Amino acid sequence: MQTEMNLKKIIKYTSMNKKLLIIIMFVSIVTSTLLNVLFMKTSYTSNQNIQISPIIELEKFEARYNLAYKNVINNKQTYSKMIEQLQLDPKVYTFSKMKTISTISADFKSNSVEIEVSDPNKALSENIAMLLSQEFARAWTNGILKSEKIVYEEKMNATKDSLDAAKIKINMNSETLKKTPQTIELANSILMDGKIGDGEEINPIYVQLMNKQSQLEEEAALIELVLKQEEGKFNELVSSLEGQLNSELLKINDGQAIQISYNKEFLEVQPLESEIQTSISSRIGFVVGVSIVCLISTLLAIILKEYLKDESK
Repeated sequence: MQTEMNLKKIIKYTSMNKKLLIIIMFVSIVTSTLLNVLFMKTSYTSNQNIQISPIIELEKFEARYNLAYKNVINNKQTYSKMIEQLQLDPKVYTFSKMKTISTISADFKSNSVEIEVSDPNKALSENIAMLLSQEFARAWTNGILKSEKIVYEEKMNATKDSLDAAKIKINMNSETLKKTPQTIELANSILMDGKIGDGEEINPIYVQLMNKQSQLEEEAALIELVLKQEEGKFNELVSSLEGQLNSELLKINDGQAIQISYNKEFLEVQPLESEIQTSISSRIGFVVGVSIVCLISTLLAIILKEYLKDESK
C-alpha cells in the first residue's frame, strides 16, 4: 500500500521521536564541543607594518622590495638565526615550517610592507614577527647601501681616471720643463754703465711651462680633494645607516615605532599588532554547525524509517 508523504506526516514522525532527537542534539553538542577543545587550536596572528615615505618611484620601490624579500623570506640563514635566537626545536620549526607560518607582502601603491606571522603560541608569533621586521629593515637598508656603493664606485673610478690623466699631464710638462733652459742669451744688452755688450734674460717659454705646471698641480690637488670628499660622504652615509640600525632595531622588541632616515626618505616600522585568528565566534559556529548537521541527518533518517514502516503496512 502506497502512502503519500506530506507535512502532517513529517510533523507526526518528528513528534513521535522527539526524545530521540533531543538526545541526538545533546550528544552532538557535547561531541562537537569536545572536538573543538581537543582539535581546534587557537591561532594567533601578529602583524607588523613597514611604511616607506614619502612615496618613491614604483620601479625603485619594487626593486628594493624584491631584493629585501629575497634576502629575508627565501634565506635559510635568516630563519636559522631566528630559530637559534628563540631557542626553538629545529626539528619542529624547520625552514619550510617557518616559511609557512610567516608571510611578507607589499602594497606597491602605498609603499607599505606587511609582515604577518601565525602560530598557536602568541608570544612566539610576536617574537618571530618582530625579528622578521628587523631583518627586513636591515635588508632594505643594505639594499640602499649596495646601490649607493655602486654609484659611489662609479664616481670614484671616473674621478681617479681624471686624476691619473692630470698626473700624466704634470709628468709630461715636467719633462718638457727640464729640457727647457731658464734663460736665453741676448745679442745686445744695454748695461748700467751705458756700454753695449752680451747678456741673458728669462726664457718666456720656460715661464709659460712653469705657470702651466702650477696650474696642472692645482687641478690635480682639486681632484684629490673631490676624491676625499666623496669618500667622506659615503663613509658618513654608511656610518649613519649602520648607527641607526644598531640603535633603532632593538626598540622593535619593546613595541616601539622606529624610523630610519636616508636622504629625506624614511623607513618607519609601526608597533606590533596581535589578534586571535581562531575567534570565539568561529568556535561557537563550529559547534552549532555540527549540531545542525547531526539534527538534520537524524531527522531525515527518522522520516525515512517511519515512511518505510507505513509503506510496509
